Amino acid sequence: MASFITTGIFLRLEENKKRIRIENGEGMLARIIALLMFPG
Repeated sequence: MASFITTGIFLRLEENKKRIRIENGEGMLARIIALLMFPG
């Protein structure tokens, strides 16, 4: 039972990592586009 809970927590952490990575990637894209559109 304890291992099941641990696995659930681990899976949730992995999901959060993926989500954060995707959000960071989108933020980078937005920054690059902003730099291209408004140089300086």
